Amino acid sequence: MYLKSMQVAQQLGINYWRLVYLLRSDKIAQPKKDASGDLIWSARDVQKVRKVLELNDGRPTKYATLAVPQKAELRSRGNCSQSKKAS
Repeated sequence: MYLKSMQVAQQLGINYWRLVYLLRSDKIAQPKKDASGDLIWSARDVQKVRKVLELNDGRPTKYATLAVPQKAELRSRGNCSQSKKAS
């Protein structure tokens, strides 16, 4: 089964134009085209894009999330505005 670009973007949790950017900047390989010239994505192609998003992109998606420190962690490090006032 093949997917269209919009379906791939929705499945990956990214904007369609972000997928276009990844293609145009050669961060991912361009998949095959159908008879009308539309890109068709196999499951393997989608998996490769997912891996690029996880490893190289650094932006949070539903597959690659960044760890955000909680307020308690910030206070213990002394980076919170309350701890600066007390000093």
